Amino acid sequence: MQRLPRFVLAALSASLVLSSCLPGSRPAPAPEPIELVFPRPESADVPVFGPIALRVRNLAEREALERSFALDPPAPGAFDWEDDTLVFRPDWPGLAPGASYEVRWTEGGGAAEPQRARFTTAGRLAVASVVPEQGAADVAVDASLYVQFNRPVVPLTALDQSTRADQFLRFDPPLAGAGRWLNTSLYTFKPTDGWRPSTAYRVAVPASVSDVRGGTLGAEVAWTFTTAAPAVAATDPKPNETLVGPGAAIKVRFNQPVDRAAVQARFTLALAGGAPVAGAFEWPDDRTLLFRPAQPLAPDTRYEGRLAAGLPSTPGGGTGGSPVPTGQRPVPPMVSGSPVPTGQRPVPPMVSGSPVPTG
Repeated sequence: MQRLPRFVLAALSASLVLSSCLPGSRPAPAPEPIELVFPRPESADVPVFGPIALRVRNLAEREALERSFALDPPAPGAFDWEDDTLVFRPDWPGLAPGASYEVRWTEGGGAAEPQRARFTTAGRLAVASVVPEQGAADVAVDASLYVQFNRPVVPLTALDQSTRADQFLRFDPPLAGAGRWLNTSLYTFKPTDGWRPSTAYRVAVPASVSDVRGGTLGAEVAWTFTTAAPAVAATDPKPNETLVGPGAAIKVRFNQPVDRAAVQARFTLALAGGAPVAGAFEWPDDRTLLFRPAQPLAPDTRYEGRLAAGLPSTPGGGTGGSPVPTGQRPVPPMVSGSPVPTGQRPVPPMVSGSPVPTG
């Protein structure tokens, strides 16, 4: 094999060096990637009016970037260019508050796989207040429940319409009832048969509840409270009262509907330390017991009314004498006062016990 002369090899080497330096001989540089300037990926509390800004270094890709831009969920808006930055501004009233969005665009005019970034807008839906409040005790069995949100959840057309409570509330233990919107952000619920007495309830607003613009709670909101045990609210005569007519009925008012038969079985009126007095029961309503002695009570005599512990509410309800959550009180026995000194003015029948509300 014949070798090339040295001067030919030198000329070829020089030619290669020169050709590598000629204009246009280098490979084209890779285009700089499109950059999401605002909001940054995974940002939170992004203003609902944005804007969303993407910087593109290659001005030839402007039109292609506008065509490939997408927002999920979609939102109407307008594009504008500020130097090398594409700016998208949502139309009024802006993006949904407290919502998660994904912005997508394509590099190089649509041939490549779309780029994606997520962000969350400010103003997430929240529960502002609840009644009964967290940890409340002795809640009345006929009480209504209220949930106040920080922004409208339903349109005005939904007001005063009965709704399925399980759309907005979860109860443990479960119970039936109906709810309605008092205004666009205030929801109220009433149990069909009242709350069970002496019961700890857990109430939860599901994370899926959303406002009128699609913003969700993002997480469940839950709280607990306990209902009142059956208890004596008031008596007439009042504890240790005097100058009551011998023929007057004894009245006992309860804090909730009670089982009539169970109350009558537990109630006695008797001479202090003596035999029970015969009489008849009357019930003006499910919370009020009247006991009318069969004979006028003896003058100058102290009587004792007693309601034994373990009082149930309506049939199948809770029991006042059974263990109840902290803060509840079982029905106390009704016990008379001290003996009346000889010669004191006659003392009429009395029903007394631990202090109870008057009226």
